[in-house]
Amino acid sequence: MNQACSYNNREYYCTIPFAESPRIQSHLYTYRCTNCEGNTYNFLETERLIRFGQEDSGKDRKEAVMILNHKEAIQYVVEHLGAITISRQDLFNIHALLANGLLADLAMAGRLRHMPVGITHSSFRPPGDQFVIEEEFGILIEKTAAINDPFEQSFFLLVHIPYLQAFDDINKRTSRIAANIPLLKADLAPMPYLTMDDNAYIEGLIGIYELNNVSLLREVYIDAYMTSAENYGTLRAEVETPEKTALVYRDFVREAGRRSVLEWKAFRPALIMAMTTEAGRQVRLYCDFTHLGSTAQCTFSSSLPDPRRCIENRWFLADHQKGLSV
Repeated sequence: MNQACSYNNREYYCTIPFAESPRIQSHLYTYRCTNCEGNTYNFLETERLIRFGQEDSGKDRKEAVMILNHKEAIQYVVEHLGAITISRQDLFNIHALLANGLLADLAMAGRLRHMPVGITHSSFRPPGDQFVIEEEFGILIEKTAAINDPFEQSFFLLVHIPYLQAFDDINKRTSRIAANIPLLKADLAPMPYLTMDDNAYIEGLIGIYELNNVSLLREVYIDAYMTSAENYGTLRAEVETPEKTALVYRDFVREAGRRSVLEWKAFRPALIMAMTTEAGRQVRLYCDFTHLGSTAQCTFSSSLPDPRRCIENRWFLADHQKGLSV
């Protein structure tokens, strides 16, 4: 079942970490983000490379390295999501993973820029002095930390990392992965950029570089996120992880359902209690039934996981006695 969570009076699909859906989430995200950078691997080729290490011999090896670097950067965020923050070290680590083997000077990976750079198709020149870059990067970190809204945090990173050109290269890729950290930590659907229009994205960045105007990129971000969040429900349906209680009490619920429907023809609390004793489960169950078919209040107390969710809505009687609920 797709479960939505609300944020600021709007509903968005709650997230499942990339680690729980590597093929559906990580591979799609990797494909899309590398595709934004001109990578010519299609999705199936990307998946084969990640899963089986099968490199396309007809393509530039840098493209394969770019894809594998993205996969490792995503894995870093997933594995450290509980502790990761928008900090200097975490952004350096993400950039180092993305830049591994792709920059002329290996020392450039995971460090701030030391020299002036230009931006293709723009007259904008970001700061060239390394001490100014250092100071501005510190301000970027502080301002991000001061933002409470995860969407605003996400968009702020998407804008300001490439605007500062904090690193010698691979700034946009770093910003796209970093922009997902606030969303994931807030249990919101991630931004996989699947529906983001590449041209509109670049034009949005050019609008920031040339005019200091975020409006175009903001609209691109909102449209892409809302579409992705709606589609995310379909992905959740494929990768939803069963609750632990459902696994622990699986046999118990199945047998209780069989007996209730076939033998007792009704839900019998006393007999269910006897079943728990027979099964050796130390579950104390108290139910106050007003009458069969009405709402019942049940309280469970146990050293085992709470089984209430295993039998809520009376799974085993749902098709036979629609009015009975726990």
